[in-house]
Amino acid sequence: MGKFALLMLVPSLLCFICVGSDDHEDIVLGLLLPFSGQWPVGRYIAGAMTVAVDNINRDPNLLLGRNLTFIWNDTRCVGKVGLYEAVNLWLNVRRLHAFIGGGCDVVCEPVGLLASAWNLPMISWGCSSLQLSNKDDYNTFTRTVGPYTKMAPMFSRIMSSYGWGRAVILTSSENVWQTTSYAVKLDLESNGFTVSNFVTFSPGHENISGREQKQHVDIIKDAKESARIFMLFAYGGDIRDLMLNALDLGLLNGEFAFICVDVVEDAMYGRNTWMGEDGRDADAAQAFDGLLNIHIKTPDVDTYEGFKAEVRRWVAEEPFNRAMKPEEKVDVHAGPLYDAVWLYALALNDVIAEGGDEYDGKAVAKKMRNTKFEGVDGNVTIDQNGDRDPDYALQDLHNRNFVDYANYNHETKQLIFRDDFSPTWPGGGTVPPTGEPECGWDNEFCQTNTVAIVIGVSCSLVVLAIIAGCVTGYFYRRVKREAELQSINLWRVNFEDVVFDTKKTLSIYSAGSQSNGRCSMGSNNRLSGGRSTAASTQTDIQRFCEYALYKGYIVAIKNVRKKSITLSREQLIEISTVRNLKHENINPFIGACIDQPNICILMEYCHKGSLQDVLENDDIKLDDNFKLSFSMDICKGVQYLFSTTLRSHGRLKSSNVLIDKRWTCKLTDYGLALFKSGQTDVYEDIEHDVYKASLWTAPELLRCPPAVSNGTPEGDIYSLGIILQEIVMRGGPYCTQALEPKEIVTAVKMGARPVFRPVVPRDACPSQMMELMESCWAEKPTDRPSISRVKSTIQKLSGGKAQNLVDNMIGMMEKYADHLEELVNERTQQLEDEKKKTDQLLHQMLPRSVAAQLKRGDLVTAEQYEQVTVYFSDIVGFTRLASESTPFQVVELLNDLYTLFDDTIDNYDIYKVETIGDAYMVASGVPERNGNRHAAEISSLALDLLSSVKSFRIRHRPHQQLQLRTGVHTGPVVAGVVGQKMPRFCLFGDTVNTASRMESNGLALRIHISTSTRDVLDQIGGFKIELRGEINVKGKAPMTTYWLIGKDKSDYDLPDLCLAASPSDQSDLTDELPGAVTADTVEA
Repeated sequence: MGKFALLMLVPSLLCFICVGSDDHEDIVLGLLLPFSGQWPVGRYIAGAMTVAVDNINRDPNLLLGRNLTFIWNDTRCVGKVGLYEAVNLWLNVRRLHAFIGGGCDVVCEPVGLLASAWNLPMISWGCSSLQLSNKDDYNTFTRTVGPYTKMAPMFSRIMSSYGWGRAVILTSSENVWQTTSYAVKLDLESNGFTVSNFVTFSPGHENISGREQKQHVDIIKDAKESARIFMLFAYGGDIRDLMLNALDLGLLNGEFAFICVDVVEDAMYGRNTWMGEDGRDADAAQAFDGLLNIHIKTPDVDTYEGFKAEVRRWVAEEPFNRAMKPEEKVDVHAGPLYDAVWLYALALNDVIAEGGDEYDGKAVAKKMRNTKFEGVDGNVTIDQNGDRDPDYALQDLHNRNFVDYANYNHETKQLIFRDDFSPTWPGGGTVPPTGEPECGWDNEFCQTNTVAIVIGVSCSLVVLAIIAGCVTGYFYRRVKREAELQSINLWRVNFEDVVFDTKKTLSIYSAGSQSNGRCSMGSNNRLSGGRSTAASTQTDIQRFCEYALYKGYIVAIKNVRKKSITLSREQLIEISTVRNLKHENINPFIGACIDQPNICILMEYCHKGSLQDVLENDDIKLDDNFKLSFSMDICKGVQYLFSTTLRSHGRLKSSNVLIDKRWTCKLTDYGLALFKSGQTDVYEDIEHDVYKASLWTAPELLRCPPAVSNGTPEGDIYSLGIILQEIVMRGGPYCTQALEPKEIVTAVKMGARPVFRPVVPRDACPSQMMELMESCWAEKPTDRPSISRVKSTIQKLSGGKAQNLVDNMIGMMEKYADHLEELVNERTQQLEDEKKKTDQLLHQMLPRSVAAQLKRGDLVTAEQYEQVTVYFSDIVGFTRLASESTPFQVVELLNDLYTLFDDTIDNYDIYKVETIGDAYMVASGVPERNGNRHAAEISSLALDLLSSVKSFRIRHRPHQQLQLRTGVHTGPVVAGVVGQKMPRFCLFGDTVNTASRMESNGLALRIHISTSTRDVLDQIGGFKIELRGEINVKGKAPMTTYWLIGKDKSDYDLPDLCLAASPSDQSDLTDELPGAVTADTVEA
């Protein structure tokens, strides 16, 4: 997944009030472990948590006597379940100190991101993903196991110990296995071993249809021809399927060895894997016998047996309550779980001793790195990334149980074998496989006299060939000639059918447009823009790509600079191949004209020009979505070419990536190497342009350029890396280096150390993109990534979502329109801005829904609202205050107050109705109905406004408390627009009058509400209400009213009632201001 999208899962859950720490408060840990599901390891290790907590609590030197406790949840080794349980712990524990767990990468990766966002330490006892070592994303994460990549040197030691020279690697496409297997491959090759095949397959649980099993059969059939040692990197279900296929193919005969990682014995049973009950458990047990497995080393310290007994005892007690059966064993992960708790306790002890914040996850995590301590299974070393440097064991499956028979020490890098145990190999033998066929890979050990056999067979074949040739020759030549003739008619273009109805031409520079020789940098971790120095042109020569009409379609015409052309069979096959290419990221081949002197190739015309043109056009603004979409389109096109008989592009560069009117990138100038060979180059006398065209060429092709070739896949990956640099910097190749193309090409061709490559600032793009480009530029072709890996990396940078530029363009079409329309777009935007200003002013006068109807010319009819809550407030003593102030001071006071009020109501579902003098009226539930939330919205607003008045200061009387008086009532109203000239939105009904009476009969610094409002608030719940009693209201029978004094789980800082004006000083607003809003009709 994208990595930071997960942090937005629970934003609304993170708002709570933090209280200060208590010296005697318990330290609470949240334990995450799989207790059920396909890997219920928690059943066999959970007691280690209780043992660790008990030992820590009994140690007087730790945590200043504070008590350590824990709460646990079952993750089931499922990502979404683990995420849910982690959030549950976070919400339900008042002060959670840290997470211990989880045991599975699919849980650790998302929860680790959340823990980092919450600044909460997380210590895993079982997760091995290399991604978790990235402390930019996982800055509070530590683990008492190491990433699988740390076991890479062990494979070389195994190969060396048995005298094996070559191996094949079969790996699942899951990220953890890809990174592990690639690290193993690099280590093997650096130590002189041969990896004859490196094959990636899809995990079976993604498609349980039989297709995966068939895929495994084909992989094994192919791999067994080049190696006898199989290194398998996958989870248990896929290991089971691979071994069953090996059994079916007869590979378990003592000549082959199979090595896997962290596979448990239960994987041989189908019910415990994605394969289910398939009736082949007995076969699987036979296939697994002799399987080698690399696993965490089983501790051999004297105290460990006692520790396992304690774990077994505590698993049966609270809170786990699951007694282990006698035949069940304590899993080796019990040790790392125990060590995880101790590591946290030691680090927290240091933080507390130094006077630090015990809730600062980053500070605690920092104490856990670069440290050593004595764990339950011996010395534990944690490196700078918070990963353990573990020791591993080489296990052999014998009688359905894995037995450790060799140990690997991470410090000495040595593999030590037991003297008292001999492993069983596949097929039941005790002699290790030799690692190669009896006669050698090239039959070098079995020299026999086969000349007579070869001569006899050859003579027979020659005789048969002569007879068959005589019989079929005539028919074959006739059919071939007819087929070739028909094939030519399918793609051959009659030049007279090409209509040039204009003399215009589309000018495309052969190696880039004029540039200013600078690179501009974007913000950190953004794809930046710039221009090229190396790609700038020193001449005014341009290549003109004509376009014309052909059979009603606009086509681009590429001239082939040859005086004549004679079609050979190879060229016909070549043309047939490119004509049959169909892909959305491949520019279609329309046809070719072979009539002298108009030899040319017709391709589909792309309106936006080349990628190079777009990147160097400052008028086109490209955001990250565009750049990643361009990159993904190019990857898709390259991947498609790799899957065809062309196998590669050969001339991949930004000028050969065209962009159509839908902003889709399409590769062009592919294939047809024979057809285009022998041309006279328009730049043959211009050295600068010759070198400039070679800036994308891989170093091995620069050193040995083929006469006629479509290039190599590895060379295309190199060229793709250069194009990615162009996209990132928005400039040409090597745009940050002020060198001439000849100097650059010469430096690349020489292959000096360090190799010469483009320089891209680290803040110009995300680190993953930087690593991808650098791997594409690798000097050795075999070190460059596959196109699948390049595509996968770009997909991750896109947040895991498929880029759709059509969608991205909807809101940007005017901004990115053709250059000739820019002036119109600018004026249109100005008109839109003015329209927005007008709409904003209109919406300040009328509700949005009413304004929309009036703009459409519709008649706004009056509407009955069954229940609305109305708010009135005024300033007690305003008449006296106004008489003692200048008019300017009065206006200044009201403007400050109403600006504060208006900013506050933006946070609520409330409509401002009117202000007259010091009177302020708002309503909720009109014109948009909102159920019964209107009472809660108004009440919350009233508390908010009264709280804000406490800190409000009258500029010319800063020491005087503003006396706000508030009244609220709920009831029915009728609302509508009155008049056509200067229309006003009006509220009608007794509810308005009653709300006004609530305010005028209230007291300063208090919120006076009616019985109807009280009833609705009681239904909603959460508000603090106090009975005022029965009062006489003008024009109405005696009314029972209430004071609103607060809200649950909210801490409003309300003014002290001691500051309120005395009741004798509070006269009715209607007495002070005859124009106040008290009538049954109110205009808005």
